Amino acid sequence: MNLTSFTRPLKLAQGLLGALTLSALTLSAIGCDDGLKETKSSSISFEPTNVSFAPLERGQTYRDELVKIRHGGEAPLTVTNIYLAKYEFGELVEIEGCDRVTEGIENTQILVPEVLPSCNLLITERPELPVTLDNNNFEQVMLTFRPLLEQPDLGNVSLIVESDANGMFVEEIPLTVSSSSPQINGDRVIEFASTGMNTANYLVRNEGGGRLIVTNVRIERNEGSPAFIDASGMEQSEFSWDSTCFPCTLDMTESPYMSIQVTYTPGDDQGPDKATMFIDSTTEAGEPLGTMEVLLTTESTPRTLTINPNPIVFEPQPNQEDSVLVSFVNNGLSNLNVLGVTFEPEQGPFSTRGEQTSFAIPGGGIYELNVMSDAGASGVGTMVVRTDAENAEGGELRIPIRVGGGDALPLLEASVSSLTFDGVAPNESAEASLTLTSNGTTPVTISALRFEGDEVFELVSGGEAGALNAGESREVVVKFTRPDAAPGAPLNSYAATLKVESDSLGGDVDVTLSAAP
Repeated sequence: MNLTSFTRPLKLAQGLLGALTLSALTLSAIGCDDGLKETKSSSISFEPTNVSFAPLERGQTYRDELVKIRHGGEAPLTVTNIYLAKYEFGELVEIEGCDRVTEGIENTQILVPEVLPSCNLLITERPELPVTLDNNNFEQVMLTFRPLLEQPDLGNVSLIVESDANGMFVEEIPLTVSSSSPQINGDRVIEFASTGMNTANYLVRNEGGGRLIVTNVRIERNEGSPAFIDASGMEQSEFSWDSTCFPCTLDMTESPYMSIQVTYTPGDDQGPDKATMFIDSTTEAGEPLGTMEVLLTTESTPRTLTINPNPIVFEPQPNQEDSVLVSFVNNGLSNLNVLGVTFEPEQGPFSTRGEQTSFAIPGGGIYELNVMSDAGASGVGTMVVRTDAENAEGGELRIPIRVGGGDALPLLEASVSSLTFDGVAPNESAEASLTLTSNGTTPVTISALRFEGDEVFELVSGGEAGALNAGESREVVVKFTRPDAAPGAPLNSYAATLKVESDSLGGDVDVTLSAAP
């Protein structure tokens, strides 16, 4: 039974979050009198989109995890193949033999090492293939983690599902084993409305093995955040917390979560208010696991993603492939997710060579990915990034790719991705500026600058259309005016996007605008 039997040249789309649906058009069509055709769609999704096996407890020899393959479209969907695979030297290689159905081994038969001697991971149950799913139907795949000697690191092993969506569609579900020690985790920011009392249920998670004890929670006002002074002259916190259990024990096999109810009660209108919630934890034996910090804020925290370089430019390489390191930058405070990275044309020379293309980026964080170009490649293409970032129109960011700078490379870039106008009083205004630069090899033509969102922002200067020569810059000044408000009335937060439209290969430049009280 070989672990590396053959290589499949596949186009992969990887998932991160549960119940993520990837849709493709099928060939089913109905003729119309006007010559047009109505196209029905098929959709394949997975629950979950990645599988993490908890470490084995004393006396256990295996763990099972269930993956549901679901169809949610109109046209029937046929699943043609299900198997385990791993990456070796950038190529996807099927792991042969680690499948009860293929090997004809009944579920009642004990899998001693002699039966499947090289399978730490195996497919225990799956449907007979091919199998056709109608709308909202699903099939199940049971995966078993069975360490034969020491508990192994699964590395880059995945479950692969092939279907006929979009002709041939391949989905990769990464398989991992959780850390053998407890590991505390959770979102690193909670955003509150700046007016009225409001609460948030915050989940603390144990993402490792063994028991984790949450021993202490405290909240401290951030430096620079206005203090609330009560009638007696005492400083009071506007943030508070409560939990149904404390201290709380989090166990991966029983209850891996705890809920903390965090409440914001504004005492004045000075805002924006910021504080940090500190969560201390230990192992069951009392060994400290460190302190997790969570930002509590009434300030707008837009989730915007910047991708650099934009466009991606390769130098021509006649005899060898080339690579460019691409940075994905989360410009906000909240976490955001990249749900997949694909390339157009699909059979073109650009790829990620098997790197993980679905990942989470914490607030202010950076994720780097190598984009490859085949030897002797030429022409242009597009990197399509599916993301939940707020600046992704239709859930996608599209980054142009070309081989060689050529004689025509218009490129417009902004010096910042966001401008803030916090703390402006009613009937008063504030200004902020950014710089637009032509960083290509030829002039870039700006066709328009416009706002989308709250109508409280205006252009003071730099808003005219026209060309910027290569290397030339222009300053753009934006003005925010806070509307009048009745005495004592709470102040609102405002948000908009400044869109700079041009013929840049990088597409429109978007700058996020926000104004908190």
